[in-house]
Amino acid sequence: MTCEGLFFVPIVQRESSEQEMEYMNAVKAIDKGLLKLIEMGDAVNTIMAHNIGKIPILIEEAEVLSAAGSQDRIVVSSVLLQPGERKRIPVKCVHAPHGLYRGNSLHTVGAASYGLRETMRCQKYQSVMTDVDNYVPETAVDQSVIWDRVKEYCKSAGTLDPDKYIGALDA
Repeated sequence: MTCEGLFFVPIVQRESSEQEMEYMNAVKAIDKGLLKLIEMGDAVNTIMAHNIGKIPILIEEAEVLSAAGSQDRIVVSSVLLQPGERKRIPVKCVHAPHGLYRGNSLHTVGAASYGLRETMRCQKYQSVMTDVDNYVPETAVDQSVIWDRVKEYCKSAGTLDPDKYIGALDA
């Protein structure tokens, strides 16, 4: 729409059902058995995602992932996984190192704290602005800074053990 030299684009909310969605989020996809997040056991900064459903699945930046006996992770960069696609997803640890157990299934436990999300976004922005040709999300985010933010968050939540980030998020 145009009015006196100004251009307007109306934003109208559209009613839609889950069947009309163009993608499904990771939480729903895991609950429905359509997304598998697998510990590869060979690299702490990536996990394997497999969409076994018929619609794309969005794995969002700052999604916190957990697996019994393995390292809890945070997704570094959003990924839209197409039906049938297998792809390595960039992640960082949210606590001090533990063993990696190949084949463990990870599940989502929700979004990271606001401060941790902003820290990751800031690091990625600085990295891409510094060297756009060589930008790689998983190397743009500094693991030691993630651990520092997790430690600060746990302390502010009254959890002194930085290995308990998920518990601190629940608190």
